[in-house]
Amino acid sequence: MHLALPYPDLIDSLWTSYGFKILPILPEHTARLIGLPDHHRDPFDRLLIAQATTEGLSIVSAAAVLDQYAVPRIWASL
Repeated sequence: MHLALPYPDLIDSLWTSYGFKILPILPEHTARLIGLPDHHRDPFDRLLIAQATTEGLSIVSAAAVLDQYAVPRIWASL
């Protein structure tokens, strides 16, 4: 993959242009994680679902299996 900017510059521009922020893993997220139904077994995806449901965010993913969770999923084919 070719990036238009060096990675550190790209990340800095995303923070500035789009208001991105790092979402830390909080105790509320892990509490939600252990209570999630076992629809999907990927631990990283499950953590993202827990964060999204706790924070009221959407998930960006092509994995339709995530639709089984109560979180909006955004996907656009490129």
